[in-house]
Amino acid sequence: MTSIPIVISESIKKFIDQQFAKGKYSNCNDYILALIHQKQVKDISLIEKQDLEKSADLYAEVYEQDQDLKELTEIAEADLVE
Repeated sequence: MTSIPIVISESIKKFIDQQFAKGKYSNCNDYILALIHQKQVKDISLIEKQDLEKSADLYAEVYEQDQDLKELTEIAEADLVE
């Protein structure tokens, strides 16, 4: 694995040091990897939500077109009866 030097603010460093002291992370790399993982999970959840919204919009559009088709069919059938 390649090391990447990063500069962090003093408040972030203090927070990370607190996390080390609590035993949540064994080193800074573990903490940063956890942050990256959390970001990836959040991004995937957002993409899944957007996909669901697109599916719902598509379903609503198809349903509306189906209703329009039913209405036109009823009108055409009524015209045939007359």
